[in-house]
Amino acid sequence: MTPRQYNELQRQADVVLTRVNVSDLKPGHHVFGNKGNVWNDTAHIYKSGEGNLCGTPALSTNWARIEEVKTIGCPGCLARYQ
Repeated sequence: MTPRQYNELQRQADVVLTRVNVSDLKPGHHVFGNKGNVWNDTAHIYKSGEGNLCGTPALSTNWARIEEVKTIGCPGCLARYQ
């Protein structure tokens, strides 16, 4: 691993300090994500009646639910959910 790759991994670790288990979401909150979110482990928190907490439009099929994603990984959603 090059120093640049190591620094990038450290930066990414600093961005997402916590994760939320889907099973621990408050009532009215659900997991949402397209295929890219499933592959990149960046599923969103969708609040009923409002949309994704980070503001990303929920315009696709909910692959995070279909693939039974277990954790939320979107930094924007995690910041607003806390």
